[in-house]
Amino acid sequence: MAKKVKTPKAQPVCEHKWKRYGHRGGGKGGQTFVCLTCDKCKEHSERPATEPERKKIHADKVLFERRQKLMHKAWRPVQKLWEDIEKSGVGWPRGDSETAGGKDKLAAGMERLAKRFPEHIHNARVDDDYHASSDLWFISHFYDDEKVGRGYWGTSVVYIGQCSDDPPVRFFLYPDSHMKYVLATATKLHKKARALNKGKRYGEV
Repeated sequence: MAKKVKTPKAQPVCEHKWKRYGHRGGGKGGQTFVCLTCDKCKEHSERPATEPERKKIHADKVLFERRQKLMHKAWRPVQKLWEDIEKSGVGWPRGDSETAGGKDKLAAGMERLAKRFPEHIHNARVDDDYHASSDLWFISHFYDDEKVGRGYWGTSVVYIGQCSDDPPVRFFLYPDSHMKYVLATATKLHKKARALNKGKRYGEV
């Protein structure tokens, strides 16, 4: 006697509840599409953007690019400083009394940039693995402008050891000096980040 084969039940057709999660296209005069996902079945779809949506997407892109430019205002010069040192071929070690090595050039360059961008670049003194005075440079990525708003993305840190900074990178903090310097700098930047991310200027109540 043949076994009865169960006929699978037909799956109910999803009454999609579409939610926008992004967009694609729109570059160099191309068509812009709105990307959608269904909250119920997670199916993906897309449709051409309406004219108001296209304008909003373009405005958001312009705003994003302006914020990016402000956020990396101090970081890009730091990157260029390091790129120029690499191109010069002086190498990373410190130089002698007559020739500056790559580490000397980076240290001097960071000092100059800190004076140029006092709101973005902060220094905290530490010791390297040989207990020689060294530097931690904190570079803030934030924007504070009437046209693009306010926000704090994060902080990059550059370490320049006086005698040792070979991998793995390590440095030493004395509790009554270096630890205080690092904590004070980090606390100051954290307060600024909290203020800017709430849409306020640093120092506002």
